Amino acid sequence: MSLMEKLAIRLDKVNSYKHLILKIMTIKLMQGQFNNIDAIDLITKMVHAKIKFQEEKISHASNEEDIKMREKRIKQLQKDLFEARTFIEQSPQQIYLDAEIALS
Repeated sequence: MSLMEKLAIRLDKVNSYKHLILKIMTIKLMQGQFNNIDAIDLITKMVHAKIKFQEEKISHASNEEDIKMREKRIKQLQKDLFEARTFIEQSPQQIYLDAEIALS
């Protein structure tokens, strides 16, 4: 394989991951060790904020497909929260949480 072919392949790979490279800003929401109660509290509040957002969108939506998609998302968030709470409650040690928002 020629050098030009290798460079073309490499450029294709870079372009396919461009969305990961172009970070404009990040917001660090949390990072560190938390006891079980605080970890559950933080995660629960974040998930409830997202559920509330989806519910508000549903109350203003007229498109049935959009409503069903948001209801499905809410159910998935509730399921994920239940699984996270179960995992944390069974953990004998502190939980490490790391969450950030990447804007690009």
